[in-house]
Amino acid sequence: MMVTREHEHARGAVFVRRLAPTDVEIFRAVRLAALEDSPDAFGESLEAAQQSDWNARTANGSAFTDRGVFVALADEQAIGMVFVRCEAPPAPAFLGGMWVHPLFRGQGIGRTLVLRGLDFLRSAGQRRISLWVTSAHADVLNFYRTLGFQETGATASLRPGSPLAITELNLGLSPEDT
Repeated sequence: MMVTREHEHARGAVFVRRLAPTDVEIFRAVRLAALEDSPDAFGESLEAAQQSDWNARTANGSAFTDRGVFVALADEQAIGMVFVRCEAPPAPAFLGGMWVHPLFRGQGIGRTLVLRGLDFLRSAGQRRISLWVTSAHADVLNFYRTLGFQETGATASLRPGSPLAITELNLGLSPEDT
């Protein structure tokens, strides 16, 4: 994905929408950009993602009613993403893969992506959501706290063999669960 400073100054409105089945290249580009930019933020590695079946991944994120991928687009270029997945209660739904291109951060795009994902989960009847954040990423932890997420106390390794820890946060999605 080619986003430059010139692009930053020339960009128009940013749109957030659900991934469409034909968005294979959009999804591939934004996910690989996220993994290249922030390798310590995701359980998946860039190398593993490069070997993925992107047609299947795009179908997974666009066609099923129990999960969705949402992308932020500026001038028809993907500049952010998030994915959500429903779970059978009492397990919480899951949010992951949240990323916004560095030139577009601090403009509310991440918040809009997360809120779209939360709306999707609420409309699917989900009552709680869980996500994991690299523990050293204080700014990301604070971002999720501003949306009402709370740390559960659970931690884990980012991926097998990684020295990086991740912290679980969750949020109630219905009034009786907050």
